[in-house]
Amino acid sequence: MPRIFKNIRRFLLKQNKVKGYLLYAIGEIILVVIGILIALQVNNWNEDRKTKIEEKKLLNQLEIDFQDNQNQLTDRIKEHQSIDGSLRKLLTAIRPDPEKIPEDSLNKYISDISHMVFYKPNTATITTLISSGKISIISNDSLALLLSKWPEKLENYQFGSTIIYNLYQNQILPYTAKQLHFRNSMIDIGLGNTGPSRFSTNQEKILSDPILENLAELRRVNEELLELIAIDLKAHQAKILRLIKKHLSKN
Repeated sequence: MPRIFKNIRRFLLKQNKVKGYLLYAIGEIILVVIGILIALQVNNWNEDRKTKIEEKKLLNQLEIDFQDNQNQLTDRIKEHQSIDGSLRKLLTAIRPDPEKIPEDSLNKYISDISHMVFYKPNTATITTLISSGKISIISNDSLALLLSKWPEKLENYQFGSTIIYNLYQNQILPYTAKQLHFRNSMIDIGLGNTGPSRFSTNQEKILSDPILENLAELRRVNEELLELIAIDLKAHQAKILRLIKKHLSKN
C-alpha cells in the first residue's frame, strides 16, 4: 500500500499537477488520521471488553460471597433473638423471693448468658476490590457505593461483638465460674459427656442475686443492640445482592 501511494505521488509530480498532488496529499493525511482513529477505537473496544469481562467475573464471585454472607447473618440474627428471649426469661425469674424453676431451664439461661455469636463473612474478594482500586471498574455507581460502605457496616457489627465478648470475659465468666456448675451447662449445649455436677444448685441464692440481674441485663441490652446492627447489615447486603443480580441479568 505505501508503494502504491508513492507511485501515485511520483506520477502527479511528473505531470506537473501540483494542485492534484496537494489534494492527494491532504487525502492521504486524512486516511492516515482515520486509520489511527480506527486503531484507537478498536483498542478502546478491546479494553472495554476486557474490563467488562473482569467486572462480570468479580460480580459473579461477589454474588457467591454475599449470598453466603446473607445466609450466615440470617442464622446469627436468629441466635441473637434466641439469646435475648432467654435472658428476658432469666430476668423474669430473678427476684428477691424467687420461685423454683426447672433445673434444665436454669442451665439453659446460664448457657445463653455465656454464649458468643460469631459472624465470619467472606471478605477476600471485596477487600481486594477496594484496596486495589478495582472498584472503579464496577459500572453501576449505586452498587460501587454500597460495596465501598460495606466494610464500615461490618466494622460496626464487629465492634458490638467485641463489647459483648469483653463483658463475658471480664464480668460474666468470673461470676459464673464462682456461682454455677459448668458441667450442667455443658449438658445443655451437647458437650456434657462427663455427666451432671454432683453438687447441688442453690437456686434461691442464684435467682435472688442482684449481681446476676445486672449481668443479665447488660448482656441483654448489648445483644439487642447488636441484633439491630445485624439487621441493618443484612438489609445493606440484600441491596448489594439485588443490584449484582440486576446488573448480571443485563449482561
